[in-house]
Amino acid sequence: MQTMVSDRRRVARYVVRVPIEVVEVGTGSTLDISAAGISFLIDRMLEPGREIRFELALHESDVRLHCDGRVLRVEKRALGGHVTAATIDNIAMKPATGH
Repeated sequence: MQTMVSDRRRVARYVVRVPIEVVEVGTGSTLDISAAGISFLIDRMLEPGREIRFELALHESDVRLHCDGRVLRVEKRALGGHVTAATIDNIAMKPATGH
């Protein structure tokens, strides 16, 4: 079940924990998602402004979301990894077996 995160942003964010694969970078886990953006935890440092492609595996589904976006900010975590916030500029749904 998703939980809505309430703050002063323009669009609602939802706590969603699913695997994320950032193309040519690596894998991680989402922290929250909205109609306009996403935040995720990943081991590699990404530069703000970098354009990225990423895929999300939806739980209990044969569908993957393929997205384009741009890194907005990165925060290093004390226990390792980087919390990365990115836009979601384009999104497409595709069968999980059809990478």
